[in-house]
Amino acid sequence: AESDLFKQIAKEKYDYILLNPPFYRGEAEKPADYAWYCGSDLNFFSNLFAELDEYIHAKPDILMILSQ
Repeated sequence: AESDLFKQIAKEKYDYILLNPPFYRGEAEKPADYAWYCGSDLNFFSNLFAELDEYIHAKPDILMILSQ
């Protein structure tokens, strides 16, 4: 399913969260850019960590690929 972070994800507690987040700072200029741009202030990560607790068990495994 397509989702902007957790917006289209059922509010359940998960044991594993795997993600390959966007990594370019700045703002998207066209719809396809949203796959790579994380916002001028790394907004993607702020939003991710603000919502993450609602979706994880007490001892989850979170695997994230980070690029330069």
